[in-house]
Amino acid sequence: MPKLKYILVALLFINSVLHSQNKLMDSLNIELSKVKTDTGKITVLLKLCNACDIKENLKYANPIIDLTDKLLQTAKDSIYKEDLLQSRQRAVNTIIYYYITIEGRQSQKITEVYNKHVSICKKYNYTKGIADALFSMADIYNSLGEPIEKLNCLKEGYALMQQMKDKKAEARFIMQLSFFYAQFGDTAQALNYAKKSEELELQIADSSRISRGYVLRGAFYLDIKQYETAIINFKIAEKRYKAVKDTNALGEVYFGIGNVYQEKKDFVNALKYYQLYNDLVEAMHYEGNNKFAGKGGMADVYMIQKKYKEAFILHQEAYEYYKKLNPLLIGHYSRLLANDYYLSHDLKKAMMFANEALELAYKLNIAEHIYRSEKLVYQIDSASGNYKDALIHYQKYLTFKNKLNAEEVHKATVQEKFQNELTEQKSSQDKKDAINAEENKKQAIVRNSFIVGFILLLLFALFIFRAYKNKQKANLIITQQKAEVEKSKHIIEEQKKEVDERQKEIIESITYAKRLQEAILPPQAFIDKHIPDNFILYKPKDLVAGDFYWAESINDLFFIAAADSTGHGVPGAMVSVVCSNALNRSVKEFNLTDTGKILDKTRELVLETFEKSLSEVKDGMDISLLCIDQKNKLVFWSGANNPLWYIQENELKEIKADKQPIGKTEYPKPFTTHSIDYKKDTIFYLFTDGFADQFGGPNGKKFKYKQFSDLLLKHTHLSQEEQSAIISNTFNNWKGSLEQVDDVCIIGVKI
Repeated sequence: MPKLKYILVALLFINSVLHSQNKLMDSLNIELSKVKTDTGKITVLLKLCNACDIKENLKYANPIIDLTDKLLQTAKDSIYKEDLLQSRQRAVNTIIYYYITIEGRQSQKITEVYNKHVSICKKYNYTKGIADALFSMADIYNSLGEPIEKLNCLKEGYALMQQMKDKKAEARFIMQLSFFYAQFGDTAQALNYAKKSEELELQIADSSRISRGYVLRGAFYLDIKQYETAIINFKIAEKRYKAVKDTNALGEVYFGIGNVYQEKKDFVNALKYYQLYNDLVEAMHYEGNNKFAGKGGMADVYMIQKKYKEAFILHQEAYEYYKKLNPLLIGHYSRLLANDYYLSHDLKKAMMFANEALELAYKLNIAEHIYRSEKLVYQIDSASGNYKDALIHYQKYLTFKNKLNAEEVHKATVQEKFQNELTEQKSSQDKKDAINAEENKKQAIVRNSFIVGFILLLLFALFIFRAYKNKQKANLIITQQKAEVEKSKHIIEEQKKEVDERQKEIIESITYAKRLQEAILPPQAFIDKHIPDNFILYKPKDLVAGDFYWAESINDLFFIAAADSTGHGVPGAMVSVVCSNALNRSVKEFNLTDTGKILDKTRELVLETFEKSLSEVKDGMDISLLCIDQKNKLVFWSGANNPLWYIQENELKEIKADKQPIGKTEYPKPFTTHSIDYKKDTIFYLFTDGFADQFGGPNGKKFKYKQFSDLLLKHTHLSQEEQSAIISNTFNNWKGSLEQVDDVCIIGVKI
């Protein structure tokens, strides 16, 4: 009867989810039928890809491919081309996910889709797209057990990134090659690529990348069991992350060092570093899949030491936490608890948790988890004297064991074949090198003999002919050649000096641009003076950014805004300066205080600035502008494309923005001024789209606004400083190793 109850609850839950999903799909399909432009259709189709059932992936992804390919043929603006190629890549990922999930890993179709996408990216010189596609192909071939194809993808990516002079992408491929060769036992090659990676990262001179490189190399040296070198790399990373107070990355370092000491069987130090990881997690109030990673490591150590009671306490704590968070992890910890109870001879509880683990394993359809759970259930049945059920589960255990053994045999065969090929290639290369060395030796003997004979003949000729006159002539020639060499050397040195100076000027210019942009941002002390309870989370994608925040005080009114200028990097920063200046003029020069009229005047000034250009400029910004009148207890807001969220009495409310930018638009209209009830302890959130649009998580998808709003609502009781730290850590965890796609600016203000 209890099982029937769980099934009914599950069916009701699934039904509600499907109903919600169907409503969203219906809404998006209606929206799609109304969209007139191809660009608008692509936007809605991408939403449909995210919302639809996997079986319908091709239905919505293939039209995106057709539309982007069509628009790319006539697109001239480089940013627009990049947007189209990014949309195409997202569609490609959706199609691949379909082939892997529904059609059982169709490697030929997957290869065709990726090869076509790579050729399109090459055509438009889209380096990031090429790199991402080849990395994805390498992962697919790895999961299909085709190491030779994986190696070809990594080598092709490495060569292309060298050719296209993208050092950052090149460094990624080099590091993956080092891990690849380590996996197949070619330590010499693995170390060679690891060294190249370190040298290249130092050339790139990106502090965060250099720190990350030490973490990766620590993991790499752990893989090849060079434990002391692994610890050295992790320790360097620890020192660098402590200097910049990056607690999130520091946690990963502590966990890595704990793993090294556990492998070394130095359990005292392993427990020490796992505990350091735990302390950081607690201090950050971290919530997520990795919360119990440190405690999981400690539990593993306790199990090795046969301290089952200590391990059981940690397993139980993790189980209670993950019960509402992650079915994959709850299955893992159910199995561990079942084993704990089995070892302590509490067979009733052991069977309860073992059945839960088995049910989840079948639900997730993971062969290894089913195999382990079936084995545990039959062992508990046997110990309980339930031999009939034990036999049934034993047979299922054998079935999955044989299946996994067959997969391992196939994988081992492929790996052995690949390693034989590597050995043959190396042997063949050694033979070629030996032959070449012998040939070079023979040629050297012949060459040297010829030179000696020629010198003797020349000396004889010089002796016969008029030695003195010829000697003078020879000296004159040598003097002229020396002068030419000196002249050439001087020219080369001058050219090198010019190149070095240009590079230095470029770096200094970008650094100066950063200082200029920082100068337009209001000081934190100015904002704290008017609204003490606030936070500003500002994460530029590059050294300079398109996103910026703005604040001003006029009489009793305090204005604050989060803005997203067109583009990012240096072009975005230039646009942000124009837009910030226009805001300042609207308030200070034209004395405007109504938020809607401020945006109207700002748009007018931005357009006036760009109309001076001979070419058409469509740049501008999206903005969320808030005005607080603390004396009269009034709040006003206006927005261009970016909404306003605010929380009153534990409820998140939204005011939608006008669907038009601060910039050139086909049908401009006056911006709306919204009035909001002034209630104490209301928190206002102003933000750009960078956070919600960040790709990451387990499936490499966008974070999205719904998850963002849930995050804010969950932590609204915390201080603004704590909220900022949690939002920042959540962003970093979601992004993981993926590249940041856009600038991020989030402002929290509490009245």
